[in-house]
Amino acid sequence: MRHTLEVNFYGAFHMCRAFVPLMKKNGFGRIVNVSSGYGAMSEMGGNVAAYRISKAALNALTLIMAHELRDTDINIKVNAVCPSWVSTDMGGSMALVTPQAAAKDIVHFALLDERGPSGGFFRYKKPIPW
Repeated sequence: MRHTLEVNFYGAFHMCRAFVPLMKKNGFGRIVNVSSGYGAMSEMGGNVAAYRISKAALNALTLIMAHELRDTDINIKVNAVCPSWVSTDMGGSMALVTPQAAAKDIVHFALLDERGPSGGFFRYKKPIPW
């Protein structure tokens, strides 16, 4: 549990602490947290508790950061993306999505224009319930 939280939650938390001040200074930024449907309360189930809890914490961080940065004069967007089941060492060879396809969705949210959403959770560029 501790190791999974360190990677999936605290890694993103510390990155935000390091880079949000620079984003504020530059008046622009995009934060894309790589999450999972396993961390959505709407999809919460049994098994893999450490992973689910770490991604739920990451989703909470996404919402909190988006809210805290929404009322500023700067253009910082914070969103979470579930790349789906990706064919990696973790996802395995039976996974349906290539790393390249998963990366396209993440890059899409990293390149949002000023009218783009903030505080959302997306899979295949479509909103999914938290």
